[in-house]
Amino acid sequence: MQAFIGFQMVSGDLKPALPFAIEEMEIADRSVSTMWAHVRVRQDGKIEGKARKVDIDLGDEQGMILVRMKGVSFKVPEDEANPAEKTGTLMLEPVWNKRSDSFAGIITPEYSRHIVILCEMPGVTYQRVNGEMNGVRCIRLQTEEKEITNRFQSYASRVFQEIQAVLREHSDGKILFQVIVPQGGEAQLFQGLSGLLKTAGIENPRLVGQLIAIDRPERIVEILRENSCCPDDSQIRYQQGLRSVLAWQEIETVPEKGMAPWKDQGIYLITGGAGGLGMLFAGEIAHQARNVSLILTGRSSLSAEKQNRFKKLEAFGARVVYRSFDVSDREATYRLIREIREEFGGLDGIIHGAGVIKDNYIIKKSQAEVEAVLSPKITGLVNLDQASQDVKLDFFILFSSIAGALGNAGQADYATANAFMDAYADYRNRLMGSGRRQGRTLAVNWPLWKDGGMRIEAKTAQIMMADTGMMALESSTGFRAFYAGFFSGRSRLMVLEGHLERMRKTLASKKILVISSTVSKTGYSLADTGSGDIFSKNRVEKSPSVEKPAISPDVDTRERMGKAHLGISEAALREKAENYFKKLIAKAINLPDQQIEVDAPFEEYGIDSVMMLELNVRLGKNFGSLPQTLFFEYQNVKDLTGYFLGAHRERLLSLLETEDEAPAGATVGADSKARLNNP
Repeated sequence: MQAFIGFQMVSGDLKPALPFAIEEMEIADRSVSTMWAHVRVRQDGKIEGKARKVDIDLGDEQGMILVRMKGVSFKVPEDEANPAEKTGTLMLEPVWNKRSDSFAGIITPEYSRHIVILCEMPGVTYQRVNGEMNGVRCIRLQTEEKEITNRFQSYASRVFQEIQAVLREHSDGKILFQVIVPQGGEAQLFQGLSGLLKTAGIENPRLVGQLIAIDRPERIVEILRENSCCPDDSQIRYQQGLRSVLAWQEIETVPEKGMAPWKDQGIYLITGGAGGLGMLFAGEIAHQARNVSLILTGRSSLSAEKQNRFKKLEAFGARVVYRSFDVSDREATYRLIREIREEFGGLDGIIHGAGVIKDNYIIKKSQAEVEAVLSPKITGLVNLDQASQDVKLDFFILFSSIAGALGNAGQADYATANAFMDAYADYRNRLMGSGRRQGRTLAVNWPLWKDGGMRIEAKTAQIMMADTGMMALESSTGFRAFYAGFFSGRSRLMVLEGHLERMRKTLASKKILVISSTVSKTGYSLADTGSGDIFSKNRVEKSPSVEKPAISPDVDTRERMGKAHLGISEAALREKAENYFKKLIAKAINLPDQQIEVDAPFEEYGIDSVMMLELNVRLGKNFGSLPQTLFFEYQNVKDLTGYFLGAHRERLLSLLETEDEAPAGATVGADSKARLNNP
């Protein structure tokens, strides 16, 4: 350690680092009381910018080597990696940015497949779209069903099936999915399908998803063509001929001290109330208001631990009642609202926090899982709203998730359900404006709460922090953000906590962050949107250097590409590429690469989902955006190599060429000797 600190002083790198791995150790003789350490930096000594790998020899004063340690890795702790990074909270609201740019002269990206789904679009036939657009497969969704919940879930299931079938094909090239929905009225709730499309794009970047709401169906073909030029625009709206793109804008609102929507003697219903977040809000209400009545609901019976937590709430003067029921049961929901009004004398507010998760990637997810996740959020929400439509509520709060706003790998159904809730908040507030509902609606896109009951592994949390800058939300921060959002009068709010600039960069990379005039601008490249500034330019102007999506070349072309870069045959290239990925896998699991068999399943080497996530992030640094399902679809080195030779051939050839140019053997970058005194 002293020798390594000495090396750091010489190199000018004074960040504290801790040893965390060693490749090999040779012990020639017993240690003595006084030894010298010879530290040498390895050629591969930098690991993702936060670690350094060295070889260390320990010898006596006569120069005899007693211990030889190879590949000792020192890593800067995550909290120390960027000590100057400012942490804080981002609160954002959705905004529609008008985009009136001309589409003349814009190159349309090359798509291997183009699928258009018309969702309740009267007057538009799939024959028209297929007839006027070459190479397009058009699907029309229409049902005689009257209930919005059944219609939405039916359409969501069909879109899910279409996406799943495409992703299971393992074909090359970009795939464009455009879902067209009506603009306005009850049909605006179909915009909840955006959560599914965004998640599909995260799980596999080959899929480009667009949710397009239109008010003039006669322009359907023109609209489809112009949006195919803009793959970065995921949610688009046409209103009175004007095209707008959904983005998120930072807001700065601070509630007055002591302001809260709860009142003394208030009566509040919290669905999912026995869950982590529901219990946190029940506790907050009991702390902030006197003699409140809290009706908490859930599907399961109460555990002893939760019963004790209820008693603690009662110690603050709250009356706490638990009802076991299924919020997706329409009759049971109507009965519950009626019984609350009869027993308690009224109902002042509803918090809808019920929900389940069944995480799985789209290619592996079953239809039963999808239906189980959609129902509590969607059917439960509509049941609660309709059952309470004549109740004089102060508020109707919807606990949504950032998955609904941004999508999230493994949660296509959950993202869809939450995106529906987000759209419903706007819809219900319009009903309130016309006198058909009482009590304002707010949907909050929450991140993971630190004390909210759900837990993720420490390693996963570290990867999330490094990749997005986000961390689990502290309860005190969450409540402050909630109060600020509620009293701002907005229908929707997204809350994030973590490293501010890294979170902004994450949103910028998704092409959805707009800078408000009240928030200081950073040094990113900005393009004018006509309504604020948005990170990135969403379209590619004509240019001879435009890079097209990777299409797997034919055999002759592959052979020529391999020889042009490395002067070797296709078979030799594959072997070289397989060795590249064997080394990557071996390094991750601390095994010699010679022990990795190209056709052995990764699970035989103990590679779990967390390791897969870490490997995916590491590969993404060299190859750009990759499918989140990569290691589930390609489960050994041979198949993984085949994917990269097809989808990322040019980049892989370049990396292999660079590897060949590197000098053989370890290169000593710097030496440092220090005298060690054993205790």
